Amino acid sequence: MSRASLEKSDKPQELSDDLEAFFHVLLYHVLRYRTASKQLRLLQGRMQEIFDESVQDEKGFFHGGGGKLHFFRMGFFDAEDIAAILPAPLAGLIEELRDIFNVFYWPKTRRAGPSPEAREAAREKLRSSAYSLALFKAHLNLDGWLHDDPAVDVLPQLLRRNKRTWRM
Repeated sequence: MSRASLEKSDKPQELSDDLEAFFHVLLYHVLRYRTASKQLRLLQGRMQEIFDESVQDEKGFFHGGGGKLHFFRMGFFDAEDIAAILPAPLAGLIEELRDIFNVFYWPKTRRAGPSPEAREAAREKLRSSAYSLALFKAHLNLDGWLHDDPAVDVLPQLLRRNKRTWRM
């Protein structure tokens, strides 16, 4: 789900929410199925914080999205972290997609936020799936993809290290 939909359950679903939800599914899988390496420590706890975080309000309802917000604001996994974990074309795709959504989650209290023009440009990119598809095609055609890169599920390794239960 989009971060905005998790925060406000009565929010009408829009195409931009669907595109953001797809981004989160992509991010979850590219982080989960990585070759185990020194970056495994970086993944510890962060995946659960991004994808499974929730808080209960005074009425007993659960709301999530705080971890996704931190990801968009680069509190979890900045560009260098993503580049260290993922092949360059995939890291570039993730960062370009994050940049689009980040515009909408910029703190309103910060003065140096995105300009109205930047917000409108991001909205335009999310009015259809065409921009996202073009990004995927462009990044798939870049050099730097790993060959014979087996998908290794790092989640069981993280669970063994953290001794946590992951909700699926």
